[in-house]
Amino acid sequence: MLTYPQGLPAPLVGAMAETAAVFVTYSAFQNVIRSFSPPSERSHPLSIPQLGLASAGAGFVTSFVLYVLQTLPLGLQSSDRYS
Repeated sequence: MLTYPQGLPAPLVGAMAETAAVFVTYSAFQNVIRSFSPPSERSHPLSIPQLGLASAGAGFVTSFVLYVLQTLPLGLQSSDRYS
């Protein structure tokens, strides 16, 4: 029976959360940008600057999610060590 090496599942879960955050927020930002477009242009592909804006928004949200996911365990480890 194959198993993961000890300590491997935690980084895998973090990577899955990061990837999910990127794709979900990128799609959400694209939908928000489309909602501000005129109705006749909503079915057209987004322009390069619009895609860049969606990418920047997704990167910002992802960095926020990663910051929380990385600092929460560190805070828990330090509180266990000094209590």
